[in-house]
Amino acid sequence: MKYLFHASPKSGIKKFKPQRKSFRNAKEGAVIFAASSKAIASTFLVKWDDDWVEMGLWGKSPYLVVSDAKRFLKNDKGGSIYTLPKERFFMNAKEGLGAHEWISKQEALPVKEERYFSGIEAMLKSKVKIYFIDKKTFKKIQNASDHGFSVLKKLKPLEVSK
Repeated sequence: MKYLFHASPKSGIKKFKPQRKSFRNAKEGAVIFAASSKAIASTFLVKWDDDWVEMGLWGKSPYLVVSDAKRFLKNDKGGSIYTLPKERFFMNAKEGLGAHEWISKQEALPVKEERYFSGIEAMLKSKVKIYFIDKKTFKKIQNASDHGFSVLKKLKPLEVSK
């Protein structure tokens, strides 16, 4: 793997600088996040937080469980997925998504930008499973000992319209 991917609701970014807007571990400080695949990166095109969206991997396939569809759809304004050179990034297998989530403490210049009018469209194109569910089902998934897989197996994700 020569490249990593970073998604943003903002298009036209020419240089990424480490920031501390979101973090998975307060000790990491300012970083740039990148993912090992476009599919994983695409889940970050829409702004969300852990209070109402659960993101995870089923094998190597990412999924999103959304308990507030109206809010999610309102936040979907599209954006861009940027391709970044891997050499400035490192991974800590014990944090976040493990081998699928990388960070850098140095500036990074994108080598490619792909714009999307809809984050959901980009996710579905990348085969991300998106589940719009109610708050009760969301709590079941959050509290399940198997990370919610037993609940997810019974649900039907969104599908790409033909």
